[in-house]
Amino acid sequence: MSTFQPLAAVTQMTHRLTTPFGRGADSLPIALIAGGSAGQTAVAPYDFLEHRARYDTLPAPRYSLTLQRDLTVPTTVQVAYTAQPGGPAQPPITLTMPAGTLAGTSFVLDLGVNEGPAARLTSLTMIPPAPDGEAARWWRVTALLGNMAKLLWVLGWERDQIRRQLARTTAQRQLSNARGLSLDLIGYDLGIPRFPPLPYSFDVES
Repeated sequence: MSTFQPLAAVTQMTHRLTTPFGRGADSLPIALIAGGSAGQTAVAPYDFLEHRARYDTLPAPRYSLTLQRDLTVPTTVQVAYTAQPGGPAQPPITLTMPAGTLAGTSFVLDLGVNEGPAARLTSLTMIPPAPDGEAARWWRVTALLGNMAKLLWVLGWERDQIRRQLARTTAQRQLSNARGLSLDLIGYDLGIPRFPPLPYSFDVES
């Protein structure tokens, strides 16, 4: 289990844009409330007042859900939401992720006909529950408020996955950090032959 700490690629790219692109590149991190629950976390209340105050227009949000830790088992996530603040609950959004999904992988939450600035996410349910007892630590929710932010999410999605794969590969410098036959496969790609049997005791650091 590993925590994915860096900012998502879409956030890093939007921070490099100049002021004229601010409205289209705007995004809003949405907090999950840590409450000691392994299976469910509430979404902190949020609004788009700052975006409207800065740009004098309502946003057209699309939501992304980013995994913060590597998954070792198949996992289902249900995101509850309302079509308007304080309104009745809508059928939840359900995402199914296979075992081996890496931290940093992100998914779009499709609200269908309820897309728009009035919809509000309310809670997230994780099945099976988080093994560390806190579902809120496993996910990050972001509202992509402009078209530029949405486009950069599409462009940066694979970059986040490659970054996590690179971190896993560079961490495998010792047998204790290796995954399966990965050290042998890395050596094969680099053209480094495996040592033949030698008359010495086994060394776990080699």
